[in-house]
Order: sequence, then C-alpha cells, then structure tokens
Amino acid sequence: MVMMPPGAAGSRGTQKAVLAGVLYDKETDPQLGALLDVLKAAPADSLDAVQAAVVRDAAREYVKRTALPKDLAQRIAKLKTEAYAAWVKAKTESDFSVFAPLLKQWIEISKEKARLIDPTKPVYDVLLDDYEKGATSARLDQVFTQVREGLVPLIAEIKSRGRKIDYSWMVGDFDTEKQAELCKQVAIDLGFDTTHGRLDVSVHPFTGGAHPTDVRMTTRFKKENLVEGLTGAIHETGHALYEQGRNLEYDGLPVNNALSMGVHESQSLLWERMVGLSRPFAAYLMPLIKARFPEAFASVTPEQLYEAENVIQEPSLIRVEADEVTYPLHIILRYELEKGLLEGTIPVEDVPKIWNERMTSDLGATRRMILRAACRTSTGRWAPSAISPHTRWGPCTPLRSTPPLRRTSRILRT
Repeated sequence: MVMMPPGAAGSRGTQKAVLAGVLYDKETDPQLGALLDVLKAAPADSLDAVQAAVVRDAAREYVKRTALPKDLAQRIAKLKTEAYAAWVKAKTESDFSVFAPLLKQWIEISKEKARLIDPTKPVYDVLLDDYEKGATSARLDQVFTQVREGLVPLIAEIKSRGRKIDYSWMVGDFDTEKQAELCKQVAIDLGFDTTHGRLDVSVHPFTGGAHPTDVRMTTRFKKENLVEGLTGAIHETGHALYEQGRNLEYDGLPVNNALSMGVHESQSLLWERMVGLSRPFAAYLMPLIKARFPEAFASVTPEQLYEAENVIQEPSLIRVEADEVTYPLHIILRYELEKGLLEGTIPVEDVPKIWNERMTSDLGATRRMILRAACRTSTGRWAPSAISPHTRWGPCTPLRSTPPLRRTSRILRT
C-alpha cells in the first residue's frame, strides 16, 4: 500500500478477495483436518514439545478457519482495502463521515465472524483471541480502569507542579531526506538487517513483510519536527527486529508465528521508549543529529535532547506522538470505543462526539485542538483490518506503566 496508486484500490480489493479464496481453500482442506485429527489422537509421548505445539496451534486455527464460509473470507479481504482507502481520504480531508460507512460495515462483518466462530462468547473476546490468546475484555476492563484512575490525577499533578522544559529549538526546517538517512542509520545501529528488510515512508508507520528474511517497515516525516520520524523509525525497528529474529529452524510452522500483538508491541516500545528516550541513547544520538543538522543543533547537549524528548505534552493529541504518561490514555480511549461499537452501545455516528469529550476530560484538549488533529488518529488503527481489537494497546500498557511513572516523579521533584 506504500507504493501503490490510490486509484487502483478497487482492483486491489478484488485481487485480495481472489487470493483470500485460494488461501481459504488450502487452509480449510478436509484432508488437512483429517491429518490434524490423527495427530491430535497420537499418544502423548509420540510428539516432542515443539511438535505438540505445532499440532495444537494448527488445530486451533483450523477450527477458526472452517467456522467461516469462503464468501465471508473474501468479503473481509476486499473490505480491508476499501476501508484503508477510505481512511486515507478521510484523513486527508479531515472528515470522519468519509470513513464512517466503511466502519459500519466492519462492525457488522466482525460481528458475523465472531458469531460463527463462537456464539457463546462476547464478540469482542472472540476477536481479541486472534491477537492475544486467552485475553478477555473483562480483564482488560480491570487493568484499564486501574491505569486510568492513576494516570488522570497524575497528569493533572504534572501540569500543576512539573518543571517547564523549553524545547522550542526542536521545531525547525529539517530536510526529510536527511531525516530518512538518519533513521536508516539508527535502525542499522540497533540491529536491523537491510539485506533482509527495507525502510520506506507511508501515511502511518507500520511493519510488515512476507517472511523474517523480507521485513518491510515504514515511518513518516514532518519537515518541522525531527522527533516524530525518528521515534517512529525506532518503534518500527523494534517490530522488525522481532520479525527478523524469528527462528527459521521452524520456518513455515505455526510455532514460528509472532506469539501475540502484545508481545510484538512490547518489543517496539522497549526500543522506542525504554532505549530511545533514555539518557545514554541521547548521548549516542546527538552526534548523528549534529552531523546532519549542524546549525540547528550546534549548541544542544545530550541532556537537553533527553529532556525535550521526554516532555509531558499539553495537550497530547496524537497517539503515535504521545509521551509515555499520556500514551496509555490514548489506548484506553480506543479500546472503550471499539468495545462499545462491537457491543452496540456506541453508534458509529457518536464516535466523534465521544472522542472529543474524552480527549477533553482525559487529555485536556480543547475543541480547536481536536479539530486540528481530526482523523489523524481516530480512525487510523481501525482502517487496515478493523475492527481488530489491537491488543498491542492492551496487555503491553501496564507492563510499561511503571518506568514512565518513575521518570515523571523525578520531574516533579525538580
């Protein structure tokens, strides 16, 4: 989708639907099911741990695949392309109504899929299982309630007591080609193998690819902001390192798939937040930045860079640009909207209204600020595969809440 022309979205959707049909026939082949039945009935001591895991995961996916009719699999594939194209247009025009009809279709098709897989469970939980095995919305509700209750007053305290950091020098005119060169160098230094991957530019940063030996990642750049492209590249490098590190000894087997989106996101956030926003990393990064933008950063110290990168945003409008303290609230907002849409308690038409209300109450955004940021994040993560309960927003959040709180406490004491 990075290099493909927007006018070909319709034909791409048709192509993906055809390919989805071919894959469906192979993944639901009765002969495969019969073989899995034989393996599941095999004596416990006849399979080693890896072989048993392969059978377990393959059988689990086979049950899910065969629960869906071929027509539905093809409709899902086609709608993915249509939804992405609509989101890009909505983002460009800052008009949610462009994307809303596609979002409605995704909600209905997701409900249909969930009912066919397991009608005894909540729709959200059935879909969540594709991304985080065994996780439930009830558990996420517990975690997110606790995180939100702690963060909202903490953010208010930071705003009233925290030390103001002057980071105006971070705003300038930074050539995007030099930014791309810098990001590539950083990715390579972190371990990204360019013989088995690429870094390109896209509307929204992401990592994909067909195989651990062919990992594609993207970021986006702003001429006036050096940090967004850089942190995006580091984040996606974390995803890419996870993909490139998968064990090829089990290539093509279910046990070689990424374990979950929570684990995947833990790797990207480890590199972006725990490493990329640290003092040692600022010391490493400063010479690389000065070599490409000597005039703008001539007198800047690594400590100044560290502080500027860790400023608590006021307000925090865009998830991928959010600081560590406000980031989880962006996640919680999206989760609660997704859950409400799937449960039928939130109509699609009410999404902008609820979005605005929560951005104001939780993150301190004014209506004018929200309008400027409209469609930049509210639909992006729903477009390519939505509704997909992205649990990279879920279990990974509490795991990374403690370090930001410790760092914030130091800011409060200064």
